[in-house]
Amino acid sequence: RRADPKIIRGAFDDARVALVLVLEQLRGDVLNFESANGDLIPALDFYAQKVGARYEVTRQTASIARMAAPLPFTKTVAMGATGGTGDARSDVVAVVGYLAGRHALRAPELPR
Repeated sequence: RRADPKIIRGAFDDARVALVLVLEQLRGDVLNFESANGDLIPALDFYAQKVGARYEVTRQTASIARMAAPLPFTKTVAMGATGGTGDARSDVVAVVGYLAGRHALRAPELPR
């Protein structure tokens, strides 16, 4: 189910959030990323490659109007899957785990 953006903003009202990951439909064979923040796209594609995820190379930056924005003015990436009847949840978990590790290592490509 989709969460109400107002509730999400309220839950994080006092927190400092640098990056939002939006998990979309994960039924499909190929993982894909969508972001209005073009600087994040190469890193996410690289992370997917590093963990061996089945993913589609991101070829363009999404428009801000097209992106879900539960926390306005915060870098946001939507992760979803397309094609076939597969299940991309394990690929998403692997990419998010790699991202969390890079964040813990204070990787320069991730917002702080």
